[in-house]
Amino acid sequence: MRVGYLLLVAVGVFFIRDPRGVVAVAALQLLLWLAAGLGLGRAVSRIRKLWLFAALITLAYALTANDPDTDVWLTLPLYLFDLELNRTGALIGLTMVLRILCVVLASQVARAGEPRAVVDGLSRLGVPASASILLDTVLALVGDSAAKPKGESAAASLAATFRRLRRGDVGPLVESLEGQFARAEAHIDELTADDADRGKSKDLAIIAGIALTMLGIRALKVLPGLPIPAGHKMIFLTPLYVSATLLTSRRFASTGVGLSMGLVSFLMGEGRYGIFGLFKHVAPGLLCDLMLGRLRGGSWRPGVGFWAFFGALAAVARFATMFAVVLAVQAPSVAYALLVPGLVSNVVFGSLSGYITFHLVARLSAPSELSTDGDGG
Repeated sequence: MRVGYLLLVAVGVFFIRDPRGVVAVAALQLLLWLAAGLGLGRAVSRIRKLWLFAALITLAYALTANDPDTDVWLTLPLYLFDLELNRTGALIGLTMVLRILCVVLASQVARAGEPRAVVDGLSRLGVPASASILLDTVLALVGDSAAKPKGESAAASLAATFRRLRRGDVGPLVESLEGQFARAEAHIDELTADDADRGKSKDLAIIAGIALTMLGIRALKVLPGLPIPAGHKMIFLTPLYVSATLLTSRRFASTGVGLSMGLVSFLMGEGRYGIFGLFKHVAPGLLCDLMLGRLRGGSWRPGVGFWAFFGALAAVARFATMFAVVLAVQAPSVAYALLVPGLVSNVVFGSLSGYITFHLVARLSAPSELSTDGDGG
C-alpha cells in the first residue's frame, strides 16, 4: 500500500491540470506528513532545500510567453533596464514546483514509522531476492560505521587522506572498501539459508560495500558553509562506480550500486527531489556497466586520459537527472540554459576523477587486493 501510494502521487500529480487540484494534493501531503509525526520543522527544511530549483523554474516561466490570451506582463524597473515578467507564467512555474514538492513529501510519508516499509513492499511485489538482500544489507549497516583510528581526529584523518590521494595513493579508499566488504558479507551470510545462496554473497557483499562507502562520502561535509561548486564528490564516487563493474561478475553490478545507494538515501530522507533522485545515482552506474564490462578480467589498462573522459561522461549522465526533472515540469527552454553552469561544474569534477580512477583500477588489477574473505585471494 505504501509503494502504491507513492507511485500514485508521483505519477498522478503530473496529470492534474488545475492548479487548485495540485494545491489540494500538496495540502493533503502536508497533513499526512504532520499526522505521521514527521514534524513541521522537517517539512520546512525539506521545502527550503527546493528554493533554488523553485526560483529557476519560476524565473524560466516568468521570462517567456505562454498564451497571449491569458498572459499578464509586468514591468520591473531595474538600474540599467526594465525587466518584463509574465505573471501568469510565474504562477504556472510555481504550480510545476508544487508538483515536485508533492512527490518529495509523499516520499517521506510513505516510509513514516517504518523505514523498511518500501523495501518490504517491493519484495512483496516480486522484486528478486538478491535485490531485497542487497537493500536489507545496506539499510542495516549504513548507520554503523567502521571504527575510526584511535587517537586521530576526524579532521586530521581527512587531511591525511587527501594528501595520500593527491599522490595517487588510493590506500584510504581500498582500506574503506575492504572493511565494508567484510561487514556486508557477514550480514549477508546471516540472511542466506544455504551454501548455494552463500555462493552468491561475494558479489552482493562487494556491491553493498561500495554502496556503503559511497553513502559515507555523500554524508561527508567538506568545509560546510563555503560555496563549493556542485558535483565535487564525483571525484570519489566515479572511481567507486567503476570498481563495482570491474570487481564483480554480475552484469549490472554498478547499476545495483547506484540503485541501492539512491534508494537507501531516499528512504533515509535525503535528496531534495524525493524519488526522482534515484536516477542521478543509477545513471552513472548504468553507464559503467554498458561501457566497461569488457575491461573485467582483461589485459588492457586505460590511461588517465581515458578515465578523465569517462568521468566527464559519468558526470553528464548524473546531471541528466536535473534535465529530466526540468522536463517533467515542462519548463521553458530558458530553464535548460540556466542549468549549464551546474553541468559545467559537474563535468570538470568528473574529469578530475580520472586521476583517482586510474590509480584505483591499477590497484584493483592486483589479485591480492580487495578480498572479502580475509585470505588475500
